[in-house]
Amino acid sequence: MKIEKNKLKSRSRYRNHSYRVGQLILLPVVLVLGALFFLYSISYADKNLGVKGSTNDETKSNDSGEISFIHPIAKEVRFHKTLPTSNGFVSVGTCYLNDEMKYQLLVVYFDASMIEQWRFEFGGTGDEWAYDVVEDEGFVVVGVSASKEYGVRGRYDALVLKLDYSGKLSWFRVFGGPDWDRAYKITKIPNGYAFAGDNYLKGFDVSSNFGEHDFWVVAIDKKGGKIWDRSFGGLKWDRAYALAFVGERNLLVIGGSSNSFTDGNRYDSYVVAYDLNGNLVWRLPLVIQNASVWLTDLRTSGVYIYAAGYVSEFVQATNGGALRVTTFERAFLAKISFSGKMEYFKVFGQNVRLHAFELIESAENHETFVVAGYKDLPNLKSPWFATITVSLQQKTSQNIVIAEMEEEKYYGEYFDVQFIPDSQRLLLSGTRLVNGRFLGILNSRAISE
Repeated sequence: MKIEKNKLKSRSRYRNHSYRVGQLILLPVVLVLGALFFLYSISYADKNLGVKGSTNDETKSNDSGEISFIHPIAKEVRFHKTLPTSNGFVSVGTCYLNDEMKYQLLVVYFDASMIEQWRFEFGGTGDEWAYDVVEDEGFVVVGVSASKEYGVRGRYDALVLKLDYSGKLSWFRVFGGPDWDRAYKITKIPNGYAFAGDNYLKGFDVSSNFGEHDFWVVAIDKKGGKIWDRSFGGLKWDRAYALAFVGERNLLVIGGSSNSFTDGNRYDSYVVAYDLNGNLVWRLPLVIQNASVWLTDLRTSGVYIYAAGYVSEFVQATNGGALRVTTFERAFLAKISFSGKMEYFKVFGQNVRLHAFELIESAENHETFVVAGYKDLPNLKSPWFATITVSLQQKTSQNIVIAEMEEEKYYGEYFDVQFIPDSQRLLLSGTRLVNGRFLGILNSRAISE
């Protein structure tokens, strides 16, 4: 009996020992398999989705519908424009991959749920950026290229490329002279497209230049062949950032800022209209004394052209016997007739820079806009947007109502805003800084939020 009891004790000790050994062997296996599954999940999400809206600190999705685009390797992503389509959204911008590849032009197509469907990157030995896009049997993208292998002849050239609906490149063209040429906006015209930006020196595609930087508008055909180009400016710096096509009058309207016609320190803005043959129709200066005016966006609605941007106001003050000049940035909206007559010019806000806007309501007694850009907060440049209502009955300076939207405070900015009338939603594009990386952001939200 004692022998049997000893055998049972030995078997029990053996079983316990085997169980402990099994635990020690199994635990690392479980941990390794778990780690592999976690890494696979991350890589799968990055590869197949590209957009995350989880509780991850880098990809938070808040109640307003903001999402952050995660590029697998890029240190920086900026979305300069997002265009709504019938089945989703196309965003254009740039991504900084690494110090060797530098900036690459970036186009991302999202479905209606804002899940990435395809991604297109374009770049060479120089830097490439995309700033604007139009839809025309695919997508026509405009930006800037610095890669000599693409045919760039100066430091920078304007770049136009065409993608089909699946994201495949159909063609690309570069336009420029022997120095510094850029393009920021593109629009469709009856026989092709037109883009606007600036040039620096006459030659090659630049038929004229009046000093240093000039406004530059170029008309091209459907295949990217140049039809004509025009320059506007003086001896100093004149740069166009905005473009609109007035179909009712067949007018190409460009807008930007110039210090050629001031003392050289202050910038005025100009809105300049051409017909489809490149003939100058009219020009309108936007001037504020003791301030620089920076026009950043143009839109058309009804029989009017609307311009917007920001002003840098110079305030002089004496401090300790020394005269100091302090600069404050505010936003502005202007309404212009098709004949180039100023209807109103309104300045509003404080410490804000307006990049883009949309007219969302036009009534007999008021007009309402949504504006977007960034706001300077203490030690922080934060995305900013607001609704602005202008009374058309009051002629006083108190006829503007500003409603700033509550936003999560982080370092970043909005570059564009689009209004989708059917769904009464806004679509904002920009960038934000998270854990040392700039992420491309899209913010879809109801106008009533």
